[in-house]
Amino acid sequence: MGKLYPYLFSKDARKQAEFYEKALNGEIVDVKTFSEAPDMPEEIKDRVMHLVLQAAGQHFFMADDVKGETKAGTNLNLVLEFSSEDEARQA
Repeated sequence: MGKLYPYLFSKDARKQAEFYEKALNGEIVDVKTFSEAPDMPEEIKDRVMHLVLQAAGQHFFMADDVKGETKAGTNLNLVLEFSSEDEARQA
């Protein structure tokens, strides 16, 4: 059975995650910034490339919208993860 992960994009993913961490008694378990990727522009190096928040038995993925295109209703993607290609094809 696949796992479903909501992926939220915002102007400040770290700040948003810290809010949900407190509100939902969760934990930020991983943060990756653009500084960890090669050849990134200096102005985005401290921005969040990928963040994992665990709360209410669910993992939430988050990232900063570095292009500035996020607006209400367009800031959520859903990610399905399967344990194998065969499982994904049968879904």
